Amino acid sequence: MRYTLSFKVKNSVIVVDPIPIKVGNASFFVTHEDNRMKSVGMFLESLPSSLAPRTRMLDPKKPGDAAMHIHTADLTPHQTAITDSIRAWQATLAPLTVVELDYHNPTEAFSAEEGEPDPGLYEITSGKAEVVHGFEDFGIYARAFLLSPTKQELVEPMVFYVEGMRAFHEERLVYAYNSLFLFLESMLGDGKFKEKAIVDAFMASPQLLLSLREARKTIQELKETRRKDLHLSFDLETLDDRQVFREIVLLRGKLRHHSIKNKGRWNPQDIEAFRDDVYLLSLLSHGVCKSHVNEIFSDDLSHKYLQYAEEWKNKVSLLVEVTFDEAGAARVVPAARLNYPQKSLTAELAITAMQQALNAVREKFPDKSVLACRIINDKSGVELCRYAIGGGVSIISRQ
Repeated sequence: MRYTLSFKVKNSVIVVDPIPIKVGNASFFVTHEDNRMKSVGMFLESLPSSLAPRTRMLDPKKPGDAAMHIHTADLTPHQTAITDSIRAWQATLAPLTVVELDYHNPTEAFSAEEGEPDPGLYEITSGKAEVVHGFEDFGIYARAFLLSPTKQELVEPMVFYVEGMRAFHEERLVYAYNSLFLFLESMLGDGKFKEKAIVDAFMASPQLLLSLREARKTIQELKETRRKDLHLSFDLETLDDRQVFREIVLLRGKLRHHSIKNKGRWNPQDIEAFRDDVYLLSLLSHGVCKSHVNEIFSDDLSHKYLQYAEEWKNKVSLLVEVTFDEAGAARVVPAARLNYPQKSLTAELAITAMQQALNAVREKFPDKSVLACRIINDKSGVELCRYAIGGGVSIISRQ
């Protein structure tokens, strides 16, 4: 028997050509409609059919009595394992895109596998959806599925990260600051919470120190260009790294407590004063996420996903044809074949293919003068897009 547990997607997330991704003895999947995610789930195979719900018709004695009895087996271990795996997938993706799932109203499905007699199994479902954004490319979600078994420890910290970033966008600035601080504390604090101990823990993180270095540059550039009014509660330019972390910890303490007797208290009517402090903390938090995000794009996961795509015939092959200027004459050369793990030919895929094709051509023929580059659908022969000197990239067909 196959047991499936899935959860409705509550926000608006775009995805193209999703396929099941097998990890161990389970398979992740995404359902969609009009390229919008509808649900995310996992199915387990080769389970005993005795675990499926059984129904028995009753003979009601009076109106209001039950007409059917449903007997359900204990599927808690399977439900817990699937839910934990999907939460880990969510956490892995969070720095890139937030997929909000309705864990309170899951859908369970029971079905016979090939060669099994159909025991009359069925689906149990409930819940309703709500209404943000995501990546059209299913590959990002697929690689996160493949990575999720190693990311259980991210589940709780990433809840703070997601809540903090959501609160920041919703102008709930004090809540955002506290949530993002809790994320850093969870990831790097090692159980410490006193001022000196947590500052020492922050100073011991190479990733956080690198993030602070990059954040200093970002904030300096903003102050010199678009945000001349950018203002932190401390002077970022004159303080060293340890002093900056200390100021961040002290502000967190200030925002966690409030007393009318305290002359230095923060005013809930003036939370705008902390907007840029939240922005700095968001830069640091996202920087700490980078190591996990980068794993999603590893060559190993990309190869695994491409294998699954080929198994499901979920692949498009494109030919790259380049025109060179040779002594004043145009010479057309077949330059490369590009394979992508999706079926749909979209404008976004055309632009991605063109960028990769031009990079490859310039690397392979550094001394040649490129006049034009064409991307052609290998299967149909239809020209997908074309690059010509002076013309940029033009989309010819989306068939």
